[in-house]
Amino acid sequence: MKDKIFIRSLSSSFSDALVVCRLQFSFLHFYFILSPFPSFFLFHSLFFPRLFILSFFPVFFIFPFFLFFRFPLLSLTLFFSFSFFYFFILSHYFVLSSCLFFFTFLPLYFFYSFSVLPVSNNYFFLCRAFSFSLFFLSLSLSLILSFSFSLFFFLSPSFFLSSDSPHQSHDHYFTFFCSQ
Repeated sequence: MKDKIFIRSLSSSFSDALVVCRLQFSFLHFYFILSPFPSFFLFHSLFFPRLFILSFFPVFFIFPFFLFFRFPLLSLTLFFSFSFFYFFILSHYFVLSSCLFFFTFLPLYFFYSFSVLPVSNNYFFLCRAFSFSLFFLSLSLSLILSFSFSLFFFLSPSFFLSSDSPHQSHDHYFTFFCSQ
């Protein structure tokens, strides 16, 4: 009897995980098309090719959510651990990356979380509607920020090529990190 209950709960957990995975991957291509992070670093990779690999780091933020969706504390721990690692590498982009983090990742997390909850009462419905509107608001803000900064960097390429550019320190940190 206990084995049947365990198998039933395990299959329920697996089906929940499949629902979350389906939601994650259905929005993942929108994220990579519209999010400023891949396009931002893809633009920078024209000047510093080693920065191209950083454009794929946001994927690591997404995995904890559907792998450990039934363990929220562990999921959040991994999430903020990756956040610390990500922003440490992007130290000279800290203000920009922090803004885009709060405007992009957190609303996505809330949107995915409340999307899989049953709309059984008004509370869940309001949470889903709020997270949905927050997602599109954050997406538009992050796109505006991305376009503004990309335009600024495009109009001032000497900033990248100067000897005292902060990219030099970033390049040094990244080289040091990879050599460990």
